Amino acid sequence: MPLTSHLGELRKRLVRIIIVIMVVFFGSTVVEMELDQPILSAFRAPLDARNVPLVFLELTEPFFTYLRIGLYAAIFLSFPYLLGQIWLFVRPALFFKRTQSSLALYFTFISTFCRGGLFGYFVVIPFGYDFFLGFLK
Repeated sequence: MPLTSHLGELRKRLVRIIIVIMVVFFGSTVVEMELDQPILSAFRAPLDARNVPLVFLELTEPFFTYLRIGLYAAIFLSFPYLLGQIWLFVRPALFFKRTQSSLALYFTFISTFCRGGLFGYFVVIPFGYDFFLGFLK
């Protein structure tokens, strides 16, 4: 396969990834603005436990906070699709035996990624906030 074909295939995969991230970004931003209490509960619980108010210093900061959280959610939710597109780009270059073993590795990556995201949301974020709030004394 010539280099231009590889670059065309890579371009096609990158465009698909960007489109999916944009669609998920808009969707997650709308959903997050409607359901902000459950999503932000992991961030607000350590603040409420120490009676520390959540303060915005600029007029536009709450709006951009919602957009930033929507972008992070879009990247997180689109990551399995991104891995799938990388897999579809690399797969034609692999032999059949490696393709089978790589498919199992792909599903292992996806499950590990999801478990890591849940661990970060439920364990690391509350612990990290509590740790840094300990310096407010």
